[in-house]
Amino acid sequence: MIRLTVTALVIGAIGGAIAAWIGLPLAWMLGAMLATLVASLAGVRASVPTRLRQPVLMILGVFIGGSFSPESVERIADWPWSLAAVAALVPVSTWLAARYYTHVAGFDAVTALFSATPGGLSSMVMIGGASGGDERLIALTQGLRVFVIVLLIPLAVGSVTPLSEARAQFDAAAAMSADLAEWSVLVLGVGAGIVVAHLIRLPVPQMTGAMFASAALHLTGASTVLLPDLLLQLALWIVGSSIGAQFAGFDLRTLLTIGRHAAMVAVMMIALAAVVAVGLGALLDLDTLATLLAFVPGGIAEMCLIAVVLDVDPAFVALHHLLRLSLILLLAPVVGAMAKRHALAKLALPDR
Repeated sequence: MIRLTVTALVIGAIGGAIAAWIGLPLAWMLGAMLATLVASLAGVRASVPTRLRQPVLMILGVFIGGSFSPESVERIADWPWSLAAVAALVPVSTWLAARYYTHVAGFDAVTALFSATPGGLSSMVMIGGASGGDERLIALTQGLRVFVIVLLIPLAVGSVTPLSEARAQFDAAAAMSADLAEWSVLVLGVGAGIVVAHLIRLPVPQMTGAMFASAALHLTGASTVLLPDLLLQLALWIVGSSIGAQFAGFDLRTLLTIGRHAAMVAVMMIALAAVVAVGLGALLDLDTLATLLAFVPGGIAEMCLIAVVLDVDPAFVALHHLLRLSLILLLAPVVGAMAKRHALAKLALPDR
């Protein structure tokens, strides 16, 4: 396992370095993602274990929490309509994608439903499989959705507007200037936040627990620790490597066949989110890019990471994705049970 992890990270580092050299947006994530994908399809055995992603999620949560300010908390009162729009967009995009997978890709109804649901890859695989769906197809389509969206969003945004990673830099010197007491408060607070997030079953507890704890500590002034920017670049590298390496084991023919359908669905979700983002941005005076990142279902960690790097209100993006994922995780078991009963009922019908 260590060898597979080192292989994935080395390939990701090479891809990230090349992407940075040619000036690709979010180079260390997109370059690592593309390099590990190509290597996986070429038969290179590589993987990034979940336990390595967990500290990355915690670091990302601390970064997002540190972006909360009294002004951002006050703005939460202005977000109910956009949060409601996210809740409404989940069933709409799921229905459209499920119809595509059923009528165009030829998936069975249960597999199509859980392939179409925009969020929670591991949960959709488990619940979809238990409901009678094809776990391998669900895993592949869900992984491809994240891959395509994370790849296209920075490129699409960069083609429309100059895209600079102009985020306020987290200075390593500022981080080191914090005293031991502040570091202790941050570490203990984040640890407690993650424990609480696990206990109350928040989605992605390593990130959400760290995010809320970091926000509380920074808002109250209990901690002013600023993490060094190097940690964010490391997070980009590891996340990118893990996204690309997840396709190891799939042959090229299967990936191309299913990939074109997953790409169509991902583009459809991006287009739908863009229409809603532009409309809400104009109607509610919201930042269009932040709204787009909040609505596009590219994975909560990945979209929040892009938001942090591009400095487009990570708090806004994180809360909207948290709502989306919470709704999906709450409703998916119920929908799965209904889909399973419906499938069994169809099998029980006599031939006519």
